Amino acid sequence: MSEWVRTALEQLTIDEKLTLLAGRDSWHTISNDRVGIPTLKVTDGPRGARGADGNHGPTSTSFPSGSAMGATWNPELIEQVGAALAHQTRAKGAHVLLGPTVNIPRIPNAGRNFECFSEDPLLSGTLAAAWVRGLQSEGVAACIKHFVCNDQEHDRYNVDAIVDERALREIYLEPFRIAIEESAPWAVMSAYNTINGTTASEHPLLTEVLRDELGFDGAVISDWYGTYSGAVAASGLDLEMPGSARWLSAEEVTAAIDRGDASWDDVDRKVEHLLTLMERSGARDRTDLTERAEDTPERRALARRVAAETITLLTNDGALPLERTPRIAVVGELAAETPHQGGGSSSVNPHRVMSILDGIRAASNGEVTWSHGTRIRKGPPPLPAEALGDGLLVEYFRGTDLDGQPTRSVRTHRSFINLFGEEDGPLDLHACSIRVSGSFTPRTSGVHRFRFAAEGGLRVWVDGAPVVDEWVTNAAEGSDVELDLTAGTAIDLRIEYASQAGLRWRFIGFGCVEPGPEPSIEEAARTAAGADVAVVVAGLTLEYETEGLDRPDLVLPAGQDDLIAAVAAVQPNTIVVLVGGSPVLMPWREDVRAIVHAWYGGQEIGHALADVLFGDADPGGRLPVTFPATSRQHPGLLNHPGHDQKVRYGEGVYVGYKGFDRLGLTPLFEFGHGLSYTSFEARATEDPWDEVARALRVEVTNTGSRRGTDVLRVFARDIGGLDRSLIGFTKVRLDPGERAIVSIPVVEDRLRTWSNGGWSPVTGPVTCAVEGLFEAISVTIPANR
Repeated sequence: MSEWVRTALEQLTIDEKLTLLAGRDSWHTISNDRVGIPTLKVTDGPRGARGADGNHGPTSTSFPSGSAMGATWNPELIEQVGAALAHQTRAKGAHVLLGPTVNIPRIPNAGRNFECFSEDPLLSGTLAAAWVRGLQSEGVAACIKHFVCNDQEHDRYNVDAIVDERALREIYLEPFRIAIEESAPWAVMSAYNTINGTTASEHPLLTEVLRDELGFDGAVISDWYGTYSGAVAASGLDLEMPGSARWLSAEEVTAAIDRGDASWDDVDRKVEHLLTLMERSGARDRTDLTERAEDTPERRALARRVAAETITLLTNDGALPLERTPRIAVVGELAAETPHQGGGSSSVNPHRVMSILDGIRAASNGEVTWSHGTRIRKGPPPLPAEALGDGLLVEYFRGTDLDGQPTRSVRTHRSFINLFGEEDGPLDLHACSIRVSGSFTPRTSGVHRFRFAAEGGLRVWVDGAPVVDEWVTNAAEGSDVELDLTAGTAIDLRIEYASQAGLRWRFIGFGCVEPGPEPSIEEAARTAAGADVAVVVAGLTLEYETEGLDRPDLVLPAGQDDLIAAVAAVQPNTIVVLVGGSPVLMPWREDVRAIVHAWYGGQEIGHALADVLFGDADPGGRLPVTFPATSRQHPGLLNHPGHDQKVRYGEGVYVGYKGFDRLGLTPLFEFGHGLSYTSFEARATEDPWDEVARALRVEVTNTGSRRGTDVLRVFARDIGGLDRSLIGFTKVRLDPGERAIVSIPVVEDRLRTWSNGGWSPVTGPVTCAVEGLFEAISVTIPANR
């Protein structure tokens, strides 16, 4: 305990201590001027610092998502991302960045898989540790999440994860253990779910394992609204978010102490942890919470380099890299409107997004055409910014009847406004209203199909005439309005919204399908047939991969499989680029010449993909998760989504590739799969075990004609009933003809199993397989290591 923390604890009264245990609002804690305790400001999320105002606040750099970072297998690069995120967080006036997400994607369709690094705990924990080191080296606190077993979105607030002790230790706690031991994060976020009958925010794991065994000495913060009873007063939870206080209110904590369920020592311990977090993260010195955008060439270059290294070449019969002069037909809605992120709390407002179409056009010297193909959006697209002139005026009011003067007025070109939590500045979000007004100038003549929706009451006028009135109902389902408009002739829009009590998340959304021919697969096929090569961009968006919702299956939505098949039938040189954060099925795999997975690559995805497609960068990605061959071919799906608010982790430790190995299943693409534009050979050195470095040594040669990358992966064989278990990896880059002795550090903590309430190390010799873009090498780690 530091001197400042000790002094503050001595000076605080009991009542003052109790006020510190919950947030002031969604993003700030309560300060105390008398004792000199500052406000602590937190912000989402793992791939960019959004700031407190996700609607109208300053923009941020959008880095690739967690699964994309997992595909890099490059801790050094992810550490650079962490440092860059720290600068962003500081620019948003915040002290804590809520990330990284180190949960395990035990099922391939979980809604937040795109936030997670990997199905393997070693890869996940190693990358998380690198992310945390980079962030905290710049004085910003990491808050790794969600502790623990927060591995599905279905019924996430209530579901009870029934998991055996071995799987809990070896799979789900392990990435937290690695991150804590290697990077000492200053905060941990507890999960929404229950584990074996006890909610995460009350679970003994927070003290008995997290603190007592793993040595965590930071603050534990609840996930937002992730507290459920007065038992948190005595638990290892330190801060309840968001404010205002619920179960850690002064009344609830005092009642728990009076009942004998908690003590004042529990309160002191929580306050000590919070004060320590404030001190470590610079909250005492950085008291200016003003937000600003920081868009620098260096940040853009890093985002582009990271995105290029995530890109995973799944198949290639020589079609890639492309020449720069052919006629290229780019097909797909996602080529022009490229998703850079999944949905939910990890989303940011980017400085820009370079679409895949624009990236290819910028890099190509030939003719590039585009065809829409099939409509993927579930709803209409946002109103085009150029049709809104100077933007729409958004006015916020206290109360639900839009009376008096607005508390805030801003102009925006956004078609979606999100309200989360209890308060937003002076607004009580349970009783507020919003007016959005301005003009819309059509770009084309004809029937425009608008949709207006809101989580709350909604009224809409066009040129003074009412077109939607759902003021006393909930308008979340949306109302469709068709208007026959003339190009260049503006109409006046007025949209009014009233919040409704009891909601935690509220929104206003509106969009429009402009007149014109409907996208068609037939037109896309004709466009592709007339080119030298077709690049079909398909995948998922934040409507399909999002917080709060698991995907129903692994099928590409909205007829995209039919689109790819139709293009491949008429264009023999078809390349498929997939965008998304987790596995999809590929029934057309054998019909196309190359498949590239570009993940959610952040704001520079278009440039980065073009760098890879045209050969300026080697595809550096390797799969961090297994891609199943069918929607049900996955061990975890045998027990998803569960019954009676319980989900049994019946696969035990056989998660991801371990389960495929055990069941003898052949996936669509294996964990670690990914190709290069060059080729490699490898062999074991004469004495492969380096006793001093605790590493395996292999000789690797680039036998191709291009500089390229490979990821060398070491799997222990037959440990604890597992056919393979990752115990080490490293990434190499070699020039054509270059030969190198590569040292692969072995994580010896992975050479043990959990049984009978403790760890049992493997004492004998360990047979290992070293895998990469070469025939696997069998080596042995000696018993006397």
